[in-house]
Parts: sequence; C-alpha cells; structure tokens
Amino acid sequence: MRRGALDFVLVGILAAAGVVMLLIGLLADFGPEEGRIVAESSSGALVRWLSVGIGAAVIALAFILSLLAIRRRRQVADPDHSAEHHLVESFLERPKPLKQGIFHLRSGDPMEGYRVHLRIEANGNGTLVVNAAKIIHLNQTAAEYAKLIVEERTPHDAVSEITSRYNVPRKIALADYEKIRNIITELGRGGDICPVTYLDLDRYEPFSVETFAPYRVDLILTYACNSDCGHCYVAKE
Repeated sequence: MRRGALDFVLVGILAAAGVVMLLIGLLADFGPEEGRIVAESSSGALVRWLSVGIGAAVIALAFILSLLAIRRRRQVADPDHSAEHHLVESFLERPKPLKQGIFHLRSGDPMEGYRVHLRIEANGNGTLVVNAAKIIHLNQTAAEYAKLIVEERTPHDAVSEITSRYNVPRKIALADYEKIRNIITELGRGGDICPVTYLDLDRYEPFSVETFAPYRVDLILTYACNSDCGHCYVAKE
C-alpha cells in the first residue's frame, strides 16, 4: 500500500470509530430493565455522555486529519514540489539530526570575499562562525538551513530538502531560507545586522554554551602573547 493512501486509511478508521461511539451514546438504551447495557443511574448518564463526547471528538479529529491529508496530496501533486509528505510519518517520526561534521564556504575573491564555517554537533545543533569573528549558535532547524546555504544549494533544492523533513509549506520554507542566507551574507560583508533579532535566536552570554572544540585557533609565529586572560586555556610556563 502506498504511504500516501495510508493517511486516508487512518482517517477512515478514526471516523468509523467515532461514528460507532457516537451512535452508542445516542441510540443505546441505558434503562434499568433486564438486558440493558447499564442500570439507569448517574453512572449510566455519565457513560452516555462520555460516549457521545468521545465519538464527537474522534470524528472532529478525523475531519482535521482528512484536511491535512488532502493538503499533503495537493502539495505532492504540485510539479514544483519534489518532496513527498506523509501524514502518518509526520506524527510518528521526528526528523533525525544531521550527521556531525564541519562545512566551509568561501565566497567572493580573497580580498573582498568572506568565509563561513558551520559545525554540526552530535545533537543536531550548529555553530556558525563568520570570518572567524562572529559566532551564531543555531538550533537543529536553523543549522539545516545554514548547511544548505554553505553547500550553495539552489533555493529549489534547499526548499525541497526542508519540506521533505519538516511539516512546513514551501512558501514559508523559501522565506526562511532567503532570510537566513541574507543574514549570513550581510554578516560576511561586515554588516551590523543582528542575528538575535532577525533570526529569533536566544542570546547567550560568553562561555555559557558548552563547546566541543575551540571556535578559532590562532597560530602566531612572530611574537609571544603578553595578554593575561583569565579564560585562556594555554598552559602557563
């Protein structure tokens, strides 16, 4: 059975269960005579209304899921939409984090260009370092956008990748992709744009985020360091 059809099978089962519960609550005889389901009492009335309420709730849920399934089917039918979405998978599965690694982007010529390093951690979060000077901590979703940008994927490919992993319309995914790409470009060119404001990121105090590797390593061959930084990890002689 195709996974897309499984969405409608699930909706049908839920709808049938809701109808049965609703009919039991509305039509079943809860009187005290012999052969009736339960004795007529406060508990009998409670059972009746619980059955009606649960049945109505299940039918409403099935209706909402059917609308989502129809919407997904239309998205898949869109020739500009290469990624399939499956309702059952979106409820039962969570996108796995990206594979841990480091990704690089050098843009422009050596004199006027900029360089971006993206480090994906084991938990799926990312650290974006722009020109070895500006550091942005990213959650899993933002890190995936940044990886696609660093890899210089086309907007069409990037949006297809995101929509195949997350329940997000293509229009919103494209807007987020363009926004993050513009911010990275502005930061690389020395702009004063604030990623905390424009990316809705949390602000972190210095040294408050656990790191798994140094953000930057400076190899100085011409002079000895005369600074006395309290946070420096270089061993003292």
